[in-house]
Amino acid sequence: MTLLAKRNSKEKYLGSMTQMSDSARVQTKIVLQKFDDFCKRVFKKPEDQVIEELKIKKKIEPEDDYKLFLYEEILKPFIDDLSKVYVPNGVRGMFSYFKRYLVSWGIIIYREESKLRITMPAKLKDEKHILKKDEVRAICNVASPKRRMLYLVLSSSTMRIKETVQLRKKDFEVEDGKVTIRIKAPYTKTKTGRHTFISQEATELLIPHLQKLQDNDLVFGVNEDPIKAKDVEEQTFGEYRKKAGFCNCDKVGIDNCKGKVTSSNHHKITLHSFRSYSIKAINRIDFGLGNALAGHGYYMSGYDQMDIDEKREIYKQAEPSLSVFTSTEEMDTLTKTNEVLQDEIARLKMRMDKMDNP
Repeated sequence: MTLLAKRNSKEKYLGSMTQMSDSARVQTKIVLQKFDDFCKRVFKKPEDQVIEELKIKKKIEPEDDYKLFLYEEILKPFIDDLSKVYVPNGVRGMFSYFKRYLVSWGIIIYREESKLRITMPAKLKDEKHILKKDEVRAICNVASPKRRMLYLVLSSSTMRIKETVQLRKKDFEVEDGKVTIRIKAPYTKTKTGRHTFISQEATELLIPHLQKLQDNDLVFGVNEDPIKAKDVEEQTFGEYRKKAGFCNCDKVGIDNCKGKVTSSNHHKITLHSFRSYSIKAINRIDFGLGNALAGHGYYMSGYDQMDIDEKREIYKQAEPSLSVFTSTEEMDTLTKTNEVLQDEIARLKMRMDKMDNP
């Protein structure tokens, strides 16, 4: 192998990760850069040369000597390095991506052996924050009309933000005032297409917006690049989170923000919280349907034999819980009124048909 080929190996590996999620690629890129920095500081060589020498040791030295060098001189010090910067859960995730990279070099780190030889930082588990309806309402109240529409869609559809910003008008089916969203496989994390629904509240805001668009126009995304579009929405949401009083990073500093989780330094309320909110509400009516609409494979297979109308009927029962600005009693009344109106429209249509065809 030439020196040029060796130095390109990291870039080639990153370029080959086409089936991995965007977040996985980003995390892999970060950990590989950290490892390169570590190698240059400790061994005075770039990471590809260190790995190449490790491979030579594996061939010519006794296995115990090779393993000693691998674990004691490379892996353990590297993990200690990561632990100085990242929380325990982050270190574990990065090490997992790093092991995959080593496999591409023919170096396999067996799980049981690594557990014996390496003491990973202990996982920290804080109590998970359960998003409440009044919190969704507070954020919507300070958001722009377009973002309020987006947040009501997210909080009732089980969709990820990256899936949502890729949706185009042609992915929406509107019939009898009801919206079905077809999420194409390339949009999803699992590369499996599915469909989902949104609440009547979200529908009332969405339909007028859809009427202004062409079939191929993005409905929510502000950039054709989904990663950039997602980043914009996360930054914008961060501002609304502050306005709603769920974050005070600017006043007390990032590390002391009351809205952050201690174990991960992530905010308690994120755009992903809306997804969890809708899954939970739907699962309360039919345990599993929320996960199926969210794209969780195990649950999706269990609902393959159920048609869309059957799923929508179950979803409709969850709407009072999904509704943010309408009370349960008002939602029930609106639902009944809507059913009466639909019946009346059907009767009027039948009368008109009879008049046209006496």
